[in-house]
Amino acid sequence: MIVSRISRFNRKDVRSYLEAYKAKMIMRDIPEDRRLSGFPQFVTPSIHTEVFDVQARCRNWLDFEAHILERYNFDESLWLFKR
Repeated sequence: MIVSRISRFNRKDVRSYLEAYKAKMIMRDIPEDRRLSGFPQFVTPSIHTEVFDVQARCRNWLDFEAHILERYNFDESLWLFKR
């Protein structure tokens, strides 16, 4: 099952997560519509509703990806530790 091999999205490092998710789906030859409809199962429960709402408004993967990036791509430097 793919869920056990992909960590859950938790708002952190959204760009890298989407790239990894898309790469895994392409590698497994998952069609775009299933890639889009299956994404909410890969998020933490605390943001499931938010992601589902975004997904419901999008008709294709590119649109969904753009909306998720816009929503969760706030200052990613907050998640990085500085030495």
